[in-house]
Amino acid sequence: MTHRVSRLEFSSRPPAATGKPMMKRLAGAMAVAGLFLASACLKPARAIDIPFSDRATFTAATVPGSLRTADFEVAPPGTFLDVTPSFSEQGAIFAVSPGNVLTIADAGAENFGTGDSLLVGGGAVNPPPPPIFLDVSLPSNITAVGFDFGPRSRVLSDFTFTINGSPARTFVSAATTRSFFGVASDTVFSSLRIQSTVSQQFFVDQFSFGQSNLSVTAVPEPGTMTLMGLGLAGLIGAARRRKKAQEPASETV
Repeated sequence: MTHRVSRLEFSSRPPAATGKPMMKRLAGAMAVAGLFLASACLKPARAIDIPFSDRATFTAATVPGSLRTADFEVAPPGTFLDVTPSFSEQGAIFAVSPGNVLTIADAGAENFGTGDSLLVGGGAVNPPPPPIFLDVSLPSNITAVGFDFGPRSRVLSDFTFTINGSPARTFVSAATTRSFFGVASDTVFSSLRIQSTVSQQFFVDQFSFGQSNLSVTAVPEPGTMTLMGLGLAGLIGAARRRKKAQEPASETV
């Protein structure tokens, strides 16, 4: 009796497309999309702000040589120089709140401690209307600001200092006479608002700004970590499936 053995033929052509290859391609695309979204969601860490109440410690927290100081030494001797509505020095713009007057007081006209000072909310006479604030627009890449301030009345008063960066944040300080406020951060300031909470005149002097010695650190948020994990897992799974598909089929005798 003769036994006829059928010859097995192996074809190099890929099998017809089925649902599985489509699902594999979809899983790979989803993995890549997960990694893309994760990288797009990386955000800087929450702003680190360090406030200061004295100039020496503030200066030590800045990059050497980066500070510029507006000292407002432009008023003629013994006078109040009206600069309403704004004054510019060292690349910073100082603008007073609407309806108020911005003047530079020479030490001979009114002495707040050291030379000329920027007087916010009035000149030699007339009480100003509320609210009283000073908006300071800063040059680019500023991460440290420090200045002297105080109430014109020399009566204990509260002040707020709002940094209009990302995000905005407010500091509160009280002063009776000449005081100092400074802040160093790892995020850039776009502007600063100095406001009297009791709407009275105040002065600002020796306004310094520059770069802090804090560095910006980008860290992923928890949701971003999850997206990255899913994306990596998907890519690893897709690679394993490709490797398995490329292995030669075993022959059965």
